[in-house]
Amino acid sequence: MAGARRKLKKLLPTVGQVRVREGDSGPTASADTARVSVVVPVFNAMPELARLLTSLADQDLEPALFEVIAVDDGSTDSGRSLLDRFAEEYPNWRVIHQRNSGWPGSPRNVGIEAGTSEYVFFCDADDRLGNEALRRMVDFADRHQSDVLAPRMIGVGRSVQSTLYAQTSTDARLRDMLASLSPQKLFRRELLDRHGIRFPEGKVRLEDGIMVTRCYLASRRTAVTADYDYYFLHARRRRQHQLRAHESDRVYGFRREDRFAYRARPP
Repeated sequence: MAGARRKLKKLLPTVGQVRVREGDSGPTASADTARVSVVVPVFNAMPELARLLTSLADQDLEPALFEVIAVDDGSTDSGRSLLDRFAEEYPNWRVIHQRNSGWPGSPRNVGIEAGTSEYVFFCDADDRLGNEALRRMVDFADRHQSDVLAPRMIGVGRSVQSTLYAQTSTDARLRDMLASLSPQKLFRRELLDRHGIRFPEGKVRLEDGIMVTRCYLASRRTAVTADYDYYFLHARRRRQHQLRAHESDRVYGFRREDRFAYRARPP
């Protein structure tokens, strides 16, 4: 891993350090070579954020072949400085700090626009990945030409749609996939761009489900891979404050948990 970091650092002078906005650490050293961009929206996710970041740093995929794009949506905890430390240590990491938008759609869209890789994968800030997750997903999507790939998820202190992940399917049925509308999936960027698919922004209820459903309908091939424990979905810890301290913790009749952890249905 140390050798890979040195190799990436040598590439830094060749990468245009253009900031798309104030608070942006700039393009990663792997921006031109990454196969997958991992987009992480973050808001006051400590201490769980450290768990997710560590699992990304421990991936066995060559660092030149992936980049992490973390979009801090106005955090007020120590997560801001932790993100910056990871970006300083790992040349394939990018951190974008922005004013709080109050909803996860905006930071996810910022992350999409900040990358150019063939695939995009979305993580929540308080979950974690298996160490082989990114390499296995990219290999699977390449081999089977998947536009959308749902990796096997493991619930930690919460339930998941276990029947969906019971076996691998290289061409899954739409009616089966509609049981999982959470965004923790691998998406082909060409699919997103060709159909102009992005997350709704603003206070849109179930905005991730809207985006994922559009992808299913436009996808030429949607798949499920169940050969490995890819993604560990941890129980959400409720907090007293919400995305905006002055807002109610009820939005459209549903309790909202911060750190973009709100789910109205099993993933």
